[in-house]
Amino acid sequence: MVITRKVACRTCTAILPMLIVVFVAGCGFNTPPRIQVEKVSLVEATADRGLLELELHLENPNTDPLELERFSYHVNINGKRQFRGEWAALRTLPSNGYAVIPIPAVIPISTFGDTLPEPGSTVEMDLSWGISGSLRYREPGFIADLLFDTGMRTPSVGFSGQGTMSEVAVTRLAESPE
Repeated sequence: MVITRKVACRTCTAILPMLIVVFVAGCGFNTPPRIQVEKVSLVEATADRGLLELELHLENPNTDPLELERFSYHVNINGKRQFRGEWAALRTLPSNGYAVIPIPAVIPISTFGDTLPEPGSTVEMDLSWGISGSLRYREPGFIADLLFDTGMRTPSVGFSGQGTMSEVAVTRLAESPE
């Protein structure tokens, strides 16, 4: 049997729309998760560094679970960038569900001034904070996984928040590494 150019062209014309439909249906194109920054706390301090915990509330509006991959973010204190980093999420957001995820930021302790509170006590101060970043996640489905693994489609959603810390409390003091 000899395949002519005309027959090959008709076959491609018939198959191409079907491949597009399968590709689009397989990707799912879910709504991205919603992210809200709830609060920022100083949870640990050494003589030169403070560990902030940024509490994020995530909501999945989809009927399919979403696999969370990585947060990329930066933190400003009093308008000055103090931290930039990434944090592996490594969890799944349940369908139509929510989760509270803390992410860390290490900043110079001098940001808090000269007085560091004792563990369990608080010191009044007026610090403004801001965070902005993105969350990379996987959409469900075989084709979406394939596209993610090859780097052709890596969905992400941005988030940001700001506020003030009028009272700073230290949960625990840690020894400085030598």
